[in-house]
Amino acid sequence: MDNGSTDGSQEAVKERFPDVVLVQNETNLGFAAGLGEGIKYASAEYIAFLNNDTVVERRWLDELIRPFLTTEDEIGATSSTIMSYGDREEVQYGGDSRLNIFGQTRASNKVERGIKETGTISGASFMMKREVIDGLEEFLCPEYFAYFEEIDLSWRLVNRGYKLIYSPGSVVYHKGGMTSRKISDRMRINDVRNKYLTFYRNLPNSRLLLAYPLLLFFDLASILVLVFYARRTKNARLRFRGMVEFFGLKKKVRRYGDGKLSFLDKRIFWDKLYL
Repeated sequence: MDNGSTDGSQEAVKERFPDVVLVQNETNLGFAAGLGEGIKYASAEYIAFLNNDTVVERRWLDELIRPFLTTEDEIGATSSTIMSYGDREEVQYGGDSRLNIFGQTRASNKVERGIKETGTISGASFMMKREVIDGLEEFLCPEYFAYFEEIDLSWRLVNRGYKLIYSPGSVVYHKGGMTSRKISDRMRINDVRNKYLTFYRNLPNSRLLLAYPLLLFFDLASILVLVFYARRTKNARLRFRGMVEFFGLKKKVRRYGDGKLSFLDKRIFWDKLYL
């Protein structure tokens, strides 16, 4: 699936891999909508999703599908170990990536041992069954464009009773940020906006009453620090814009607030105050 590339990569793929079905979007639809277009052409029982700025080890795919074939559990998705492409010892995702109470992502810097259940998959490399995808009201919300969409998907799967499985033997080396570097301002906005969208879409009203004050406190405090201490007014404006855009998008997205996600769920939230 190509998201409006203009660097000649489309022609290179056609030339080197003539048997590959290349889905070409005329413009960059973003990560969420782009994958949504791609799965329309996927007819296999199991579908693997892999970022374009990655290199995989030989057993990447075998290990990614293995949990589906060796257990009768209702698996929603499996996910790989994600290592840094530049520093092969740096762990980007090792099976334990959770949020703190302020909605900030904090990932463990070590690789978990053995196949295990997790609360959040990595969007850089994961696999789902076709029937699970077809059973969702929506796969990835196109309004996200990029950032937090894999957390939203993870929470919706957990809310439906599926298990998310981390398979450490499936190893990917990820350059990270290569596809978003040119639009970093947009990504800064999305990071804040989509955080609020994810909480809004997945938490019941009773838990939103606790979540919103904490999120607002953190972001407003961050804006004050950026303006008056760090003198980074541009970043402050981008963070504030993300908050404003969230309120504009609330009525455009589907809500799944009937689940049982809780701040006490240690698969999803850290039980310690990480800042």
